[in-house]
Formats: sequence, C-alpha cells, structure tokens
Amino acid sequence: MPAPIAFLDLSICPPVLATIILKKSRRSVRVSPYFTGARGYCRIISAPPVRGVTGITDGGNMRSPYLTAFAILSLCLAAAPGAGAYDWKAGTSLNYDTGKYGTGTRTDSIYIPLTLTRYYTGGQVSLTVPWLRQSSSGAVTRVGGSPVRASRNVEGASGAVSGAESGLGDVLLRGTYAIKEESLHRFDLAFAGSLKFPTANEKKGLGTGEIDQGAGLEFAKEMSGSWTLLIDGYYTIIGDPEGVDYDNQVTLDIGFYRELREDLSVTALYVTRSALVSGNSDQREATGTLVRTMPDGDQFSAGLLLGLSEGSPQLGLSVGFARRF
Repeated sequence: MPAPIAFLDLSICPPVLATIILKKSRRSVRVSPYFTGARGYCRIISAPPVRGVTGITDGGNMRSPYLTAFAILSLCLAAAPGAGAYDWKAGTSLNYDTGKYGTGTRTDSIYIPLTLTRYYTGGQVSLTVPWLRQSSSGAVTRVGGSPVRASRNVEGASGAVSGAESGLGDVLLRGTYAIKEESLHRFDLAFAGSLKFPTANEKKGLGTGEIDQGAGLEFAKEMSGSWTLLIDGYYTIIGDPEGVDYDNQVTLDIGFYRELREDLSVTALYVTRSALVSGNSDQREATGTLVRTMPDGDQFSAGLLLGLSEGSPQLGLSVGFARRF
C-alpha cells in the first residue's frame, strides 16, 4: 500500500463549511478507512493530479485550495467516533503584540481567539475563530495566528490601510495525529496539519484574503524527571493575493516543557520563521508560557514573547483561560 499523505480527523466540521469544501474541491482523493477500538480514522492515500496541477500545489500557488480541507472532511465523514470517546476543550486568550517588524512604523495588535478543541486517543482537532484589532499601514498580517511582516515597502502592500482597524480574523483549522507514542521512554512524534480560511477583511489590512495550508511534525521526548524536550517543524503554503508573490514559510521551534508542581507548568521555546517576502528579516523570538491547572481542570495561562530580530514583534503579552468538558 502506498504511504499515506495525511492523517487528520474533523468531526466538528460545520455543515456550511463542508458544503463549500465539497463544491470547490477539484481533486479526487483515495481514502482508506481503518479502525482502532472505538476510534475511526482514514488514510488519505493519494490525490491523482488533474490537468495543469502537480502535487498539492503548482509552483507553490494554490490551484486546488480546498484539497487539505477536503481530506480532513473525508476523514470526518468516513468514521466519526462514538459518544464518550473524546473530550472537548474551549479556550480563549487576550494577546497583545507591538513592534516595527523592520519598518519605520510601529504596529500594535490585539488578538482574541476563541478555540474549540476535540481530543481523541492519539490526536486532536481544533477550530479557532479570532477577533483582531490592529493599528498599522497594512504591512503586517497573521499566519497561523502569529503576526508577520507581509510587504517589503508599505506603499506596495496589498490592502494597505492607515490608522486602526478591527474585525473578524482568519479562521484556523488545525489537527494533529500521533505517528509514534512510546510510554516507556516517553517519546512522542505527531503529524500536524493546518488550514487558514480567509475570513479577515483584507481591505482593512487584517489578512491577505487568501488561503494558507500547512503541515509539520511535532516531537516530544522526556529527558529526566519533569523536563521534556520539544522540537517542532512546519511548512506553510502561503496564498498569494493578486499582484503579490509571497514565499512559503518554514517554521522551526525548539524548547522545553517542565512541570514545576502538580498544578503548575512552564513551556519555553525559541522560534524562527522564514520571511514572506525576499529581503525581509526572518522572525526569531523567545516565548514563555506559564499554565496553572485548577482542581476542577480549568486552566489559566500567562505568556511573554521577546523579539530577537527586526522581523519579529518587539514584545508580546498574553493571558488565557481554558475549560475541558
């Protein structure tokens, strides 16, 4: 059997979104379902090419922008788990970022995402709907929820605006599936897939107005005691607005997770992201997140981001709350 190209599950896919995906998908996908206990999965084995399209993209441009979502939907429809086989978590956070991102103008942004996550044995899927307020000249956009510089010069930026704008941000769909789990040595390797829907108003400078889709690997290894090494890598195909040619983005991060006590943990990461426009500085930043878990399972978090390059925000602060049910 050929190697699978995707392992994702989305039984929370909204009916309206599902209809859009089915209507706009122009690629055929061969799906191979299988079951493990109460869970159902599907292997996306292949996506036969159509005329003028090779692989998932053609030269990095989205000729079939809904392929990733179609694959996710196929998994959802093939085998949804029964009641009691999963957990849910709803969470939100208040995120503030400020910086010049290598331009002469400071951009301040407030990002408030509402995320619904469904957990399965060996995987999870989440849907994030954010609200965004941003004061900039259109030189900064968001990829995967993180602010990035989107133009070489402000005058040439797509959707350039002045002053502050606010509204719905880009909706983000994300799923992970455990490729390998070893309880004895606490070694975990997971595949991650993401899809950004262009729901933000590009005329206000809140988004690019195009779909982004990405995939990556997430690695975790318990080193000693309460220390866990974290290494992640992602590749995101960036949709190009008319008249703009963005580079696809590579994201790498390395850090650790440590349980300070039973109800308190900290995660620290060094993150680097390649620039969307050739000639701009890559993003490099250090982040730290402290999480307090209450007896009833509710979680409170606080985070700090420090920019280490011109392409990054200089400072980021966040507070959040999440509840599982």
